[in-house]
Amino acid sequence: MNIRIGKENDVQQGAALMQAYLKEIKFLNDKKLYPADYYIDLCKAAVKDKSAIIAEENGQIIGVLFGVIMPNYLVHEQQLQILMAWVRPNKRGSSAFIRMFKLLKKQFGNSYDIVFKEIKETNINYTKLKLKKIETSYILTKENN
Repeated sequence: MNIRIGKENDVQQGAALMQAYLKEIKFLNDKKLYPADYYIDLCKAAVKDKSAIIAEENGQIIGVLFGVIMPNYLVHEQQLQILMAWVRPNKRGSSAFIRMFKLLKKQFGNSYDIVFKEIKETNINYTKLKLKKIETSYILTKENN
């Protein structure tokens, strides 16, 4: 397994994986996704920021960690917001996510706060990764209003 920083030639496959990832999130099942170009642009931004981390095996992408550098809306500093942490279902339980996270920390941990949005449909152990829970989000959907 090879863990590396994403490159421009990873954008198309990364965008397709991002769309597959969003379809796995139960909360989004009845939501309309953006057109494919939107996800391509997000992946391009992550590649530009060098915050696209790829796990690869036998020439195939088996996992991705995409983030973007953006302003922190509470204080005057930048943060790395993780948009997607995903490993192919048949590779979950492997070292892919941990190794991608370690490269991400090495790349950005001394420069930015790294923010993950907790998603319930995951087996990521946030506390084991030394991530501190700072908030919980709730949503009032238009369907429930």
